[in-house]
Amino acid sequence: MKVEVKIDKTIKEPYVLIYTNQMNEHIKNIVNIIDDKPMAIAATLNEKTFILKPENIFLIQVNEGMLDIYDINKTYRLNERLYEIKKRLNAEFIQISKGSIINMRYVESVEASFSGSLKVHLKNGLSDYISRSYTKTFKAYLGI
Repeated sequence: MKVEVKIDKTIKEPYVLIYTNQMNEHIKNIVNIIDDKPMAIAATLNEKTFILKPENIFLIQVNEGMLDIYDINKTYRLNERLYEIKKRLNAEFIQISKGSIINMRYVESVEASFSGSLKVHLKNGLSDYISRSYTKTFKAYLGI
């Protein structure tokens, strides 16, 4: 990929223009990184609402129609759909199955499982399976 940066003292706010012949996962990831907006997620634990920073989230899973949000050692709940929260997260978060999103920053290791899927281990001790339909996106993120 060719990258060019032009410095122009008359520009008041930086902007990015991408020329491509097709939209693909790599371009989408670049756009998400560039368009990264700091935001917080309000989730509950023991009937209290906590403001979570996305960079502290390890894993988000669908559980009984709600979302469980895992950080280093706690699990919060959120009454939102997985696709809705996925739109609000940056490119470090990738969906690994119909019911899970992981923060790639906290991936410790990956191993092959019996069914052809991959099992991902996170740095907080949690693990989950990457379904075969999401393996391509996962590998693309890693550049393999």
